[in-house]
Amino acid sequence: MRLKAIETAAICRGRLRQGRAEERLGEIGTDSRTIKPGQCFLALKGERFDGHSFLHKVVQKGASALIVEDRRGLSLPREVPVIVVPDTLIALGDLAASWRRRFSIPVIAVTGSTGKSTTKEMIAYILAGRFRVLKNEGNLNNLIGLPLSLLKLRPSHQAAVLELGMNRPGEIARLTEIAQPDVGLITNVGPVHLLGLGDLPGVALAKGELAKGLGPETWAVVNLDDARVRKLWARHRGLKIGFSRRPREGRGFEETVHLAAFRPVMKNGWPGIEFALQLEKSGRYFGRPVEFSLESLAWHNLENALAAAAAGRALGVPLAEAARRLRGFQGLKARSQLLKLSGRVRLVDDSYNANPVSMLSALRSFNYWRGRSRAWVVLGDMLELGRQAETEHRRLGRALGEMGFDRLIFRGEFSRLLARTANRAGVSAGQIRVAKSNGEIVAWLAQELKPGDWVLVKGSHGVHLEEVVAGLQKERG
Repeated sequence: MRLKAIETAAICRGRLRQGRAEERLGEIGTDSRTIKPGQCFLALKGERFDGHSFLHKVVQKGASALIVEDRRGLSLPREVPVIVVPDTLIALGDLAASWRRRFSIPVIAVTGSTGKSTTKEMIAYILAGRFRVLKNEGNLNNLIGLPLSLLKLRPSHQAAVLELGMNRPGEIARLTEIAQPDVGLITNVGPVHLLGLGDLPGVALAKGELAKGLGPETWAVVNLDDARVRKLWARHRGLKIGFSRRPREGRGFEETVHLAAFRPVMKNGWPGIEFALQLEKSGRYFGRPVEFSLESLAWHNLENALAAAAAGRALGVPLAEAARRLRGFQGLKARSQLLKLSGRVRLVDDSYNANPVSMLSALRSFNYWRGRSRAWVVLGDMLELGRQAETEHRRLGRALGEMGFDRLIFRGEFSRLLARTANRAGVSAGQIRVAKSNGEIVAWLAQELKPGDWVLVKGSHGVHLEEVVAGLQKERG
């Protein structure tokens, strides 16, 4: 992206304060620590930083131009072109939206309460068999990360798969405006980000901003098993593809991808799932069921694969091709990732994040695969639940009382509430521990784990249970 300074100013709804109008600007960079020579530095203001404090520093490091907010008394380097705008975050999104409009390629947008990252990765993996695909890496799914991802579009790209994240109303609407997707997918609606959204209807309203932002020429990929998702897409004027674990007809849909069979399998000591999918249209099935196989112990990856296969259909990818591609899919780090430690100890690293839906799903899958082995469960708080936080942690504690795990270790603000609730639900006090630090958890486990034990580690990112995983790998790797 090398636009003229005057052109960039117009896109950003700003003005060129200094520099030549015809001068071409470099790639956009927003991090003063990693700015590269020739890049145009766009100064963002966050909760703990303000890029406007580093303007002279980035120019010394080689920044070729600056995009800044129009503030009084701002000290500006004189050596480079400067564009002033009302709001640099809005300017970043406007630049990305303008750049996206230069490419006539299909863009798939994925959001939802759970599974959106894995589903996005699965879709990209499926499409990579026939397209050169752009995707947002890691958690670059917000009002900063998604525009920066879109600005990486090049003429060689043939498709893009973008995850849309949010924690407050209006974010999905803005991200949809920026990405201008041709295909929209809402994985599900659940009790996530309640701190900013209030309740489930608030979550649905926020996720539904994607559906409202899609025009009549676009595709909707609809989870028919989620009543809230079905309702969000009910007024979509474009084409629809459904997916479901049940034999339900998608009326008015171009086609629906159904689950025809499912079975967990163990191959060479590694758990996985095998399942078959079949296409249906207007109440009639066509083609034979297609066999899929995933190297994953997480049963919820079945829903993610269903969604990904349906999204692939919107771009013309046959189910058989999606099945061949997904056989090589390895999953994401710290999301139901099985690690083998010394002494035949199995560690399930699900430390990336947690919410009420993903927590119960992870616990059920883990409880199945550990079989008769001794099971340790290390759980951190589920964050951003607002007024529902105590209710959801009590519900989790009661569920733990029904699962029969050998040891429970809790970490975080709600750890004592979880311990009391699990104890009342039938777990003996001797089976429960409340940790003050992640280091304490590592020390306990390193001392007490026995050959053949299984360990699950899961919690919201803010509890940093990845430290427990790293510590165990160091002690028993």
